[in-house]
Amino acid sequence: MLSNFTSNISKQIALFVSELQQTALDKSFSFDTNESDYLWKLKWKNSQYLEESFEIELWSENSLFTLRGEHTIDKVMKQVNETYFLYENQSSEELLSKMEEILQSFKNAVLEINNLK
Repeated sequence: MLSNFTSNISKQIALFVSELQQTALDKSFSFDTNESDYLWKLKWKNSQYLEESFEIELWSENSLFTLRGEHTIDKVMKQVNETYFLYENQSSEELLSKMEEILQSFKNAVLEINNLK
């Protein structure tokens, strides 16, 4: 069940990144995924040439999962993080049923951060 989630979210984010690259021509986006570690990361540089990313991370706590969507800016000598969404104590079935909601939250956050909304 969880493998369906990880596979689907990877495919959907890759499609979104492809759309971004066609519409936001002034930015270069890159997408890294590590499905076995439950990590998806979209990266770009902001107008001050600082590295930014939006990351979805999933981890297990016993038989339940937590999923977090977080925006990160790597500044000189420090890192700034802001959580955009958090799903705690979810079964794999619950996560799968919320797939569209999670993807829409991810897309909205990335578009908002990059002033593309």
